[in-house]
Order: sequence, then C-alpha cells, then structure tokens
Amino acid sequence: MIKAVIVNRQAITVVISDILRFTGYYVLASMMIYQCTYVIGDMMAMSIVLSASSFFAFLGNMIAPVIAPKLGGRKRTITIFGLLTGLAFSSIGIFGKTLWGFVISCGIAYFLMSFIDTLDAMLYVDAGEYWLHKTGKDTRPYLVSMYNVAVKVAMAIAGLVLGMLLTALNYTPGEIISASGATAMTWVTGLAPGLGYLLPVIVMLFHKISDKEMEKIIQKNAEQEQNGRK
Repeated sequence: MIKAVIVNRQAITVVISDILRFTGYYVLASMMIYQCTYVIGDMMAMSIVLSASSFFAFLGNMIAPVIAPKLGGRKRTITIFGLLTGLAFSSIGIFGKTLWGFVISCGIAYFLMSFIDTLDAMLYVDAGEYWLHKTGKDTRPYLVSMYNVAVKVAMAIAGLVLGMLLTALNYTPGEIISASGATAMTWVTGLAPGLGYLLPVIVMLFHKISDKEMEKIIQKNAEQEQNGRK
C-alpha cells in the first residue's frame, strides 16, 4: 500500500500539495489571533474576519461544481485557483493592517480557496484510478485516506513553523509591538498561507496526467470492472 503512494507520482504531487496548503492554512488560523490582537488592536475582530470568510467560502462551495467543468477539469481548476488564492492571501501584507482590509483579503482568499476544497479530494481518487490502470491494483480507498494523513502532517508542521515565525518576529506576550513590527507581522500573516497555496502550483507541474487523459483512464477502469462482473 505504501508503494502506491511513494511510486505513484500522481499521489505524491497531490499529498505534497495538500501538506503545503494545509500548513499555510493552519499557520494563518493561529496568526489571525496575533494579527487581530497586536496589529488591528482588537482580538474580537477575529469573529468578524472568520464570519465573513466562512460566508464567502460557502458561496464558493456552491459555485465551484458549476465553474470547474468550464475551466477544463479538476487539475486545471485547482491550479488556477491555487494561484489566485495564494495571491489573495499574500495581499494581506498590503491591506491587512486595518480590520476591513484584513476582512476583504481573507474573504476573497477563502472564496477562492473553496474551489480547491470542493475538488481536492477527487485528485486522490484520480491517483487511485491512475494506479489501478497502470498496475491493476485497486488502492483507491487507501489513497483517499491519505487526505487525512496530509492534514495531520500539515498540523504538526504548522506548529513548528508558527514557533519559528514568532521567534523571528521577536514576539513577546503582552508587549506592544512597534510600527515596523506590526508591518512585519502583517506580511508574515499573509505570506504564510500565500506561499502555502502558491508553491503547490509549481508542484502540480509534475502532475503529468491531464484531465482529459484521466477521464479516459476512469472510463477504461469502469469498463474493465463491469466486464469483470459479467
């Protein structure tokens, strides 16, 4: 089973991409507290940011299934929206020092991010379909479970990254930070998830099977399974 991930390039690219994305996401989830408390000056502002972001994410989840087929499929959609999401998160560095700037940047980013979340799990299924087509071994359920593994790994890495970032910012609990410190913290808050979503765009260049090829593979697998039942 482990070989189905290590040797399967389709699976490797998907898992690495998700680890990067989720690491950036979980770092942001923690940095929001510091951003609202020390830069914006009101920890309660986080409730506004999260409420607005969740609303825009909900809208994205409703629209994604309609838009994705028009963009050429899952891989293409995730690549396009990964780039847009990374740029949107990075814009926090420019606009995130004010409450509404932070709300707007996060809202747009969460809206775009939801397109990836809606389709992401299907790439694990695609990796399983590819491996079944190549080797005849059905590892699809196992590969789908790797989504949860990617999340767990990302959470562990995010904890380490957060500690290193706060150390680099010379963060001291309870201290008022300077203007330059607020600027640095704002850029860290934006670039952590920004890079987390931009780097997978590069990783997906190694995900060689196109959406059209994958549809053919899925169809062939389905035909073989149907013939096997006869």
